[in-house]
Amino acid sequence: MADEYGNFKLEELLKDENYGLEGEFCLTIVTNNENFILSKVDGKKIILTEAGKIVEDYLNQAEDHFSNITIKDFVIMPNCLHAVVEIDSNTRKRNFIVHDISRFEISFGLMVGRKNPFMLKGSVFHLISWLKAASLIELRKNVYEDFSWKSGYFDFKISDRSAQKKVKEYLKNSATTWTSVKEDPHSGIVSYLSKK
Repeated sequence: MADEYGNFKLEELLKDENYGLEGEFCLTIVTNNENFILSKVDGKKIILTEAGKIVEDYLNQAEDHFSNITIKDFVIMPNCLHAVVEIDSNTRKRNFIVHDISRFEISFGLMVGRKNPFMLKGSVFHLISWLKAASLIELRKNVYEDFSWKSGYFDFKISDRSAQKKVKEYLKNSATTWTSVKEDPHSGIVSYLSKK
């Protein structure tokens, strides 16, 4: 029986050998226990808190750390971050290097073995791991000492213009849908995308 990964079978994801290494992705990371500390929703406006500004700052630094990644759009909700990220296959074209895991990453439980195939430099996993670890330190130091991110993340590959358009619309209107999806932020974007 195949391992389950969200609504996808892991073996199906692994058929695409470059999954997470090239293409456009919609990513969602969620605060642990759905702590609503990253922003406040006021009508149609999202107002970042100090914690949200820290996350935004690290997200804006991502392109400086990852030469093949472009952050195309994002929204920081009270308990999650949704981002559209493009990984440029032309800058990495099959020259992927397995990332040696640092002591910093080990301390945050970001490894399975000494050489971790999901930690390829410039991959979705590497970006999320860096963003969560770097922001976690500053958030705990300056905002909320018990802050933590929920383990893992949600992602899907944006495969066509229709999905791209729907993701953009969802991010733009996320403040208005907030009350209906705040308990399960990822389900909101998934149900929005499944609409015809």
